[in-house]
Amino acid sequence: MNKAFFLILITLLFVSCVPSYRISHKIYKEAKPSTNKVKAFVINKELKKEYKILEKSQIYELVKDDSYQVKIKLDSMKTTLVCGNGMAGSMLTFGLLPSSLPDEYYYGFQEIGDENKKFEFNLQVIQSLWLFNMFYPKGFSKQAGKALLASYQERNK
Repeated sequence: MNKAFFLILITLLFVSCVPSYRISHKIYKEAKPSTNKVKAFVINKELKKEYKILEKSQIYELVKDDSYQVKIKLDSMKTTLVCGNGMAGSMLTFGLLPSSLPDEYYYGFQEIGDENKKFEFNLQVIQSLWLFNMFYPKGFSKQAGKALLASYQERNK
């Protein structure tokens, strides 16, 4: 009986705080990708996290052929993390009390073509910790991609 109780308790501790990500601004949620995308080649695909965010944003039609005129050079993403004290409530209640961490991510890239353009964006993606996130998880790359698309469209109006 005691072993079963402790096994259930330890299992709850490991799954109690399931992370999920969401975007905070309404303009982020309303952004739709363009139907006539520019084809672009990414020079430094080794920045996998940054590449995946650009891919999910659907700003460009990313191609594998480097003969296209527009080339993208990704910058390393910088992160400003907030204090983790907000997670304490969620952890102490085994994920029943939701908590969120409003982290900021600084994302940048250069568009190399006829004109060289440098883009820098502050993506506000909120990490949510809650037990019920296991039923509808949202990945970081997809949410950051939506935020990047909206920020890009807002800047290029």
